[in-house]
Amino acid sequence: MLYSEDRKFVLVAVPKTGSSTLQKHLLDIDPNLRRNAVCDTNGNWIELPTHATAVQIRAAMGSRAKKFTFVGFLRDPRDVVVSKYYFYRKGRAARQHGIVSRLARNPETKGRVFRPGTILRVLSAQILPLRLWAQLYPYKSSAYFITDAHGTVLVDRIGRMERLQKDALAIFTDFGYAPEDLQLGRENCTDYDRSVTCDPRVAKIVARRLPEDCALFDHLTNAERTIA
Repeated sequence: MLYSEDRKFVLVAVPKTGSSTLQKHLLDIDPNLRRNAVCDTNGNWIELPTHATAVQIRAAMGSRAKKFTFVGFLRDPRDVVVSKYYFYRKGRAARQHGIVSRLARNPETKGRVFRPGTILRVLSAQILPLRLWAQLYPYKSSAYFITDAHGTVLVDRIGRMERLQKDALAIFTDFGYAPEDLQLGRENCTDYDRSVTCDPRVAKIVARRLPEDCALFDHLTNAERTIA
C-alpha cells in the first residue's frame, strides 16, 4: 500500500492487479510517499502489511481517513485464476520452486528458502488440469481487500489492471501528478496467452467460487460501458 500525506490519497495494493508495478513507479517519481505505513489521529506512524485491506487501513487512520481518497485496482477474477494456475504451472513459482529446478540446481533458486506450501501449489498445477485445479485452489477474494464485511466498497476510485496505464493516468493526474510522469513504461507479463478466451466452464467455476469478485468487476465494467 502507498500513503500520501500531502496529496491525500491511499493506494490499496490488491494482489495480482498490477499494484507492484504501479507502486514502484509512484515511489520513483514521488519521494514523499510512504509505503506500508499511515499516520493516525495522534500523528503516529502505524506500520501495515503490503497488502493491507481498506478495512485495516481505515481502522489505523481513524477519523483522518475521511480526508483521504482511497484508490484500488481490480482485475477480472477469471483472469486472476488462470494467471495463478500458469504462474504455478510454468511461471516464476515453477522455475523457483519446481522439483526439476531444485534437482538441477537452477541458479535462479540459489540461496532460496523453499516453502512447502508453494511446492505443493506448483505440483498441483503441474498435475491437475485447469478446470479441476480451479475448483480446489484456496484463492483469496480481491473484493476482500476493498470492501467491508457487508460488501460495502471502501475505496473511492477503482481502476482496472486490464487498462492499467490508462486508468493510472486518469486517477493520479487528479492528485497533481504530471501526465508525462505517469508513463509506466512496462506491461505486466503473464505466463500464458491472454488473447485466448477463458474456457466458459472455468468461468462458471470462478463465478461460483468468487461471486463477490465477479459481481464487483462486472458491475464496474458495465458501468464504464454505459458511460462510454
